[in-house]
Amino acid sequence: VVDRWHNVVSMTTTIESNFGSGVAVRGFMLNNELTDFDPLLVDPVTSKLVANGPDGGKRPHRTAATAADRATSGGKRPRSSMTPTIVTREHKPYMGIGSPGGSMIIGAVFNALTNFMYLKETLPDAVAAPRAIGRNRPDNLIDLRVEGSTLARRLAGRGFKTTFTSYSGYVQAIHIDHDDNGTALGLYGVADVTRLPSALAKGLCKAVKGKGRRLGDVEQPAFQHCPVHPDSPYI
Repeated sequence: VVDRWHNVVSMTTTIESNFGSGVAVRGFMLNNELTDFDPLLVDPVTSKLVANGPDGGKRPHRTAATAADRATSGGKRPRSSMTPTIVTREHKPYMGIGSPGGSMIIGAVFNALTNFMYLKETLPDAVAAPRAIGRNRPDNLIDLRVEGSTLARRLAGRGFKTTFTSYSGYVQAIHIDHDDNGTALGLYGVADVTRLPSALAKGLCKAVKGKGRRLGDVEQPAFQHCPVHPDSPYI
């Protein structure tokens, strides 16, 4: 979200599994993020420290239900791939971007940022482009649209095991455009409608369609791009 003063909020929230823990309190579903904790401090196979294992030994829990629970391990850090991101240039907000997608989030956001900021794609093309995501696992995820493409063949040729997927997160992004003097020219918001047709970028503007073009071996469809007056909010 970007307001008319260009304050930026990028937020990712989750209740983990569908319907979280399955328990509702006053209309809110409780999460089951405890699945992101690891009860082990050291991996028994590799003998290496576990990043989200307990640290600091036993610690008392004031909210424990029983005496035995009061001595459970504390000091844990839950594993999370949530990557709400705000980019600045010259100390001014330049972009807000984020995505759902569990372990794919970091790669999805990184792909879009790389396409936009370094490969100089337009924001719609940067978000819609096929993604290749490594997750520190034996297999790497690649967008189904690049199956059989040059990218897929080169990765396979270098020994990468790949799994093709139709889901690689739903990136949403807002770009705050400035001229060379730092004056804001407008806000540009993009929703990942290629992967989630019901997604909507909402602003005080009239949406316009991108022309669509080829990205490598992949035909890129037309895309919603929504420019906004500099003093208008965007969500």
